[in-house]
Amino acid sequence: MLEVRYFPSLRWRTCETQQGYRGQCWSFALEETV
Repeated sequence: MLEVRYFPSLRWRTCETQQGYRGQCWSFALEETV
């Protein structure tokens, strides 16, 4: 899974929309990944 982090608390995550295709959505990530 590819994740591009622009901010310490924000990251891009791929989510499935109702249309059935994969899109990018903003998600809040408070936990820090090493």
